[in-house]
Amino acid sequence: MLEEPKQDTSLFSIVIPLYQGRRYIDECLRSIFNSFKDYKFEIIIIDNYSTDGSYEIALSYARKYPEVVRVLRFRSTRGRARQIGLMIARGRFIVPMDIDVELIPNRVRKLIKWYLNKPFRDCVGLATVKGGGAIGIFPKHILLSVGGWRDLNYDENVDLLARLYKCGLLITAPIRICRDLFPITDRKLRELRYARGFRYYLRKFRNRIDLTCGNADTLCKVVVVVRYHYGEGILRCILASFRHIVCRIINFLRGCKPFQASRYLQNRFYVTAKRIMTAVSPRDIGLDDSEVEFYNESDADVRFVSKYYPKVLVKLRHLR
Repeated sequence: MLEEPKQDTSLFSIVIPLYQGRRYIDECLRSIFNSFKDYKFEIIIIDNYSTDGSYEIALSYARKYPEVVRVLRFRSTRGRARQIGLMIARGRFIVPMDIDVELIPNRVRKLIKWYLNKPFRDCVGLATVKGGGAIGIFPKHILLSVGGWRDLNYDENVDLLARLYKCGLLITAPIRICRDLFPITDRKLRELRYARGFRYYLRKFRNRIDLTCGNADTLCKVVVVVRYHYGEGILRCILASFRHIVCRIINFLRGCKPFQASRYLQNRFYVTAKRIMTAVSPRDIGLDDSEVEFYNESDADVRFVSKYYPKVLVKLRHLR
């Protein structure tokens, strides 16, 4: 049983799930040290029994920086690993990260300085836009108030952000604070880093089950997205519907109940809408034009979301 420790109110806790991340861990950790060098912080790494040597590299950092780096080993999904890190974190603010990204130090420092000088810093978290590698800065007590991460290996961040936005506990900065160290968006190629052969298909099936829960899919939502957002044919809709029904049954049997933030939209589209609607003006943060990375009116997801939340287009125009 993990006990919540006494918090150090001057501390950031960076929580990182680790699995087969040998190629990225050095660059990832160096970027954290560079980004948080002006603050007291800790790095919590939760390893899922990696076999590529990344666990041993993480331990070497823990031996070199014993006051900063903590390494634990658990059989866990990404969501459970983040939750374990949350529960043992000593920091006042939690910064969740993936191992295959590096932070952009000047952006992180600028964002932290602005956020910590605001009176609402203990009342709402600060989400960043796009990209799941580093999704924002969150007061620990806010994450605990909504239950933190659930035991999901896919869309665990979407599920958490949907709950936080639904409760009015987040605002958004129109900036990306990390770079992907594996800049390939193809989902299959990304997953092949972790499993191959039959194990790849087992992992893919597990991810699909978790996506159905984390994204709060319903049969109606799936059909609408496949047919009208992606423009697929009737056969594709039927196959997607069958897959959805199977996943919903499995989630029901394992007691995983989705959090439905919107009656009409999947959670990922709901999060897109709320990111836009709660966005802070770049001028308020002091961002240069080159640092602003946000949605455009021409984005397919924005056009789809605007059918249900027309005000997102007005907000985007206002942010220019």
